[in-house]
Amino acid sequence: LVKKTEPSKNKITIKTAHKKELALLCLIGEFDSANSNDKKIVSELLRCDEDSLLDVVQEINSTDDQVLELRDTTWKVLDIKSTIEQLSKCIYENHIDVFADIYLRILSEINPALDLPTDERYMANIYKKSRAYSATIRTGVANGMAMLANNQDILSKCSASKIADTADNTVFRLLSDNENPKLWMSITDSTSLIAQASPVQFLSKLESTLEIKNNNPIATAIKESSGDSFFQPDYMTGLYWALADLSWDKKYFSRASLALAKIATLEIYQTEKEKRSLDTILHTILPWKPKTLASLEVQHSVVKKIVDEHRIVGRELLKGLLPNMTRTTMERELPEWLDITNTLQPITQQELWKESSYYSNLYIDTTESLQEIIDAIENVDHLTDDAFSNFTNQLNKHLQKMTNKDKQVIWEILLKKINNLDRRSKDEGKRAEILKKIADDIEPEDDLCKSIYLFSN
Repeated sequence: LVKKTEPSKNKITIKTAHKKELALLCLIGEFDSANSNDKKIVSELLRCDEDSLLDVVQEINSTDDQVLELRDTTWKVLDIKSTIEQLSKCIYENHIDVFADIYLRILSEINPALDLPTDERYMANIYKKSRAYSATIRTGVANGMAMLANNQDILSKCSASKIADTADNTVFRLLSDNENPKLWMSITDSTSLIAQASPVQFLSKLESTLEIKNNNPIATAIKESSGDSFFQPDYMTGLYWALADLSWDKKYFSRASLALAKIATLEIYQTEKEKRSLDTILHTILPWKPKTLASLEVQHSVVKKIVDEHRIVGRELLKGLLPNMTRTTMERELPEWLDITNTLQPITQQELWKESSYYSNLYIDTTESLQEIIDAIENVDHLTDDAFSNFTNQLNKHLQKMTNKDKQVIWEILLKKINNLDRRSKDEGKRAEILKKIADDIEPEDDLCKSIYLFSN
């Protein structure tokens, strides 16, 4: 499918005589003129002498300062899409091949800081363990490829299929060493843009990486991001954002969410910190503030699959989706280059109740073990009315099969929850009465068992 380009709104007349050089510079986007490697590789693409590169760039800036700007030592094309639209005749397919090679050379560089112990990596500059290319040009080329991949007809001298194939092949090659944890940790600053350049290739490589059983690369990245040091590096945020961005698109929502669920299972074993991948899924499908264009049916099927395949993660996800359990969220912008438009409408009260009821009942219907029953009791005040009725019916069925020892555990949990419910609230007071009746029915006959609970509290 050809992703058609929408004309940019802010069109500026380009005056420079170096139109071809400016067009090619749009692919790079930005670079640090104080970095010799940046200058060398930009000169290679522009096919000019390294010594004359800055002269060319400065001449462009002198006639078109609204197109190209200089901040400190960084040169940046202000609007690569708008500029390249006007200069599309200057770029041919051989230029795309050169740019793809440059893209790989820059982004495939393993961060030398990873050779240092985790707690010393913040001193990488002191140890002369810096990257060859600047962070500026890394962002620039990642941005350039993502822009091309999602505007495949933007270049009049290049076929759409050429751009699409180049983006797919380049991302595939970039992630070919996916078993190396240092690769994933090295691309964290550009992960979302890499994913937007070729979502299918990115997700395929990530999925195969998550299937690795021993010495999983993503598990290694999680572990090395989970220290207590103030200077502890973070190698996972880029991946979380990439999957959150892909989740906006209904075509990639399912795969991105399931990948996050697998990452969440790795987090459980690697760190006791907040489960950020689980939170990413939660805030993507939050009933009162969704951040995906996937249909409700697709969202439901994905949640069910997560519960079936990753039970601990799935149960925690369902708990977070219960009414009033998650009260705050953050805005999440649409990904910069994916060809999607936010068509979400405000959620009505009826729609919100329906979703709350669905997830509340799914939470109860998947409650099986003793610990899961205890968790459900502790969260009864977050259930919808129909789900609470469902819970009491399910609880009575579970109690019929329980040993006296387990019944005593449930009895004690019920009493604690009843005491915590606000009897001044009509709804909670009614629920407290129903739970009290269940508790009375399973109250231990042995006075010693009852006294142990009373004196322990």
